[in-house]
Amino acid sequence: MKILTIREAAKILKINPHTAYRYAKEGKIPAVRVGRNWRVMEEVLEEWLVKKAGKDIGAWHRKKPEKKGKN
Repeated sequence: MKILTIREAAKILKINPHTAYRYAKEGKIPAVRVGRNWRVMEEVLEEWLVKKAGKDIGAWHRKKPEKKGKN
């Protein structure tokens, strides 16, 4: 079990650390506050990403409505 700092989690997520701190405070990423610091369990973050990606992948497969217009 590896415990990450928010900066390390941000690097994995490829987001700005400030955004990661905000997401942690808002409950948008699975993080726990320990004293004044935020921590993320690597395993939990990976599971969260898989679930999140699964929801987004479903949206990618939806057919876009065809545009009607002159050809």
